[in-house]
Amino acid sequence: MVEVLHYTRRDRINVIRKEGLIPKNGFVEPRFEGILPIDSYTPVIFGLFNPPNWNYNGVDNIWFGLMYHISKNPEELILLKFDLISSDNAFVVDCANYIKWLERECSFDEACKNYFEMRIPIFDYNGGFNLPEIIIYNNIPVSRLNLFERGLGNKFRKKHFWKSFF
Repeated sequence: MVEVLHYTRRDRINVIRKEGLIPKNGFVEPRFEGILPIDSYTPVIFGLFNPPNWNYNGVDNIWFGLMYHISKNPEELILLKFDLISSDNAFVVDCANYIKWLERECSFDEACKNYFEMRIPIFDYNGGFNLPEIIIYNNIPVSRLNLFERGLGNKFRKKHFWKSFF
């Protein structure tokens, strides 16, 4: 089994308690429709390995950027944990592909294409990605979810990145 961390906002927790985690956001932006296979636009659940191992050329504010993307207010962050099972339709992707675009090393189209095409089935992944991210195509029922932490603001307020990230 693989333990997954899923960060969400407090305003989503009541829905999650009723319905579980449901794939919501497309894996790749729909503007690429017709360029990439159809399952690249299919909604997914995003997660991270536990413990998350995000290191990109020693730049630590990438983690803060991810948390800021989830919620602009660190007090609203909630951490859920769950185990993946063999029947889950889950993959590992390298979020570093998007960072390469941000750093102007490639076009946005190329970043999305690489992000999708380099995915590896979760149980075949042996490491090697700089910013490993888990994508899951199926629902995760409430019975498999554990509320791990609420109000993670104190953890993410260290370093001034939160309010000045963008």
